[in-house]
Amino acid sequence: MGFEVCAAQAKRVLVMHSFGNAAPPFTTHSIAFETELTEKLGEPVDLDEVYLDVARYATLDMEEALVEFVRKRQANWQPDLVVPIGSPAGVFVAKHRSRLFSRSIPVIYTGMDKRRLPPGAAGDNASFVGEAFDLPALVEDILQIAPETQNIGVVIGASPLERFWLSALQAEYAQFASRVKFIWFNNLTFDQMLDRASHMPPQSFLLLILLMRDAAGVTHNADEALKKLHAVANAPINGIFVHQLGLGIVGGRLYQAESEGIQSARIAIDVLKGKAVTNFPPITIGPLEPRYDWRELNRWKISEENLPEGSTVSFREPTFWQQYMRRVIVVSAVCLAQAILISFLGATLVKRRRAENSVAETEARFRRVADAAPIMLWMTGRDKACTFINKTWLDFTGRTADQEMGDGWVQALHPEDSQRSFNTYGEAFEARREFSMEYRLRRRDGGFGWVLATGTPRFASDGEPATRAFPKPSVPGPFSCRCRWLDRSD
Repeated sequence: MGFEVCAAQAKRVLVMHSFGNAAPPFTTHSIAFETELTEKLGEPVDLDEVYLDVARYATLDMEEALVEFVRKRQANWQPDLVVPIGSPAGVFVAKHRSRLFSRSIPVIYTGMDKRRLPPGAAGDNASFVGEAFDLPALVEDILQIAPETQNIGVVIGASPLERFWLSALQAEYAQFASRVKFIWFNNLTFDQMLDRASHMPPQSFLLLILLMRDAAGVTHNADEALKKLHAVANAPINGIFVHQLGLGIVGGRLYQAESEGIQSARIAIDVLKGKAVTNFPPITIGPLEPRYDWRELNRWKISEENLPEGSTVSFREPTFWQQYMRRVIVVSAVCLAQAILISFLGATLVKRRRAENSVAETEARFRRVADAAPIMLWMTGRDKACTFINKTWLDFTGRTADQEMGDGWVQALHPEDSQRSFNTYGEAFEARREFSMEYRLRRRDGGFGWVLATGTPRFASDGEPATRAFPKPSVPGPFSCRCRWLDRSD
């Protein structure tokens, strides 16, 4: 029961398509119409569609069969609104409206040139949203951007609709006969069209008007046909509709099939909500301001200086700076930071080397003075181990510096003095105070001689015991000890 109520309340809209379900620009228009209608109506809509497919079936007997088909189809389903899209559907509805629908059912004719609408059709409980193609302007656009053009190949098919436009084109393009030669594609198969497009004479331009059916009776998707033409053509191509920009056309003042569909849907919404369709006067949507495909301009060496003032150029390839600006900025910032860091580290390294050289020079001078001193000198680190010993000591003991370093110097103490001396030294080390003691030390001749050792703790500027006498660890230690031998026998 709920479903039946919902279905009964839904607004019924019949969309009558001129061609099949893949026939741009008409499908571009219908998709925009249906999308806008279903999204913005705000209530259920029962959308039905009929495809006349006049590109394939266009004889009089088929037209009568289509009338009968639609009559029977709509016998049990009467729409609240009829929307024919494209001039074949519009002409069909206007011609057979009294046989198909009640006059009380409003109609919105859309997706067609106003010259194709039968006289009086728009005022008969109907409205109109379409275009008025400026056919000479299509040629004028070409001659402005490529003034050297001598030949224009007009790509158009052979369906009844295309034959109508062929006659209109030939009549209106007669004014350009003294300036350019027109080459017509209407009597060719599509393969022949491709061949002719690939062998156009110099200073040529192609103009795609409409391609629904070729001379062999084969129907085509105009957008797909455009892509194939673009792949083989030896001359630039122009079209009519804005959606073709990006498919291979150069550009110009292009018409807006999508905008027509959206505008038609907005009127349809108002009509379905109760407004009379006659409240909406006919609307003619003109072309957009000139717009061009940068890639095609570049491919065919068309100067942007030739474009009309105010033109929009799309698909422009970004410059190196535009494409990689962020990366360049980031990389430059990183490089700058690295350069600053390297400079800082370089300056620090220079200062450090200077300081090290200064310390090395100071240490060398200290060693020279210490080695020349007439007394024995040694220093310790925080671990109480010997870290420096002068030449005078080594001359007295006859041992090498490597033998004396660390705890090695203890080996030269007399066994009877060793423990006492070590206790005195250890207590002074822990208390960080001066000490003085006498002990016997083995001489280089093997005997023992008495020495008087005096130790002094060293402190850093903050009052803590110094960990080293110099930045290098070769002479660290919190104690400096001075020893002199005593003139006393063993």
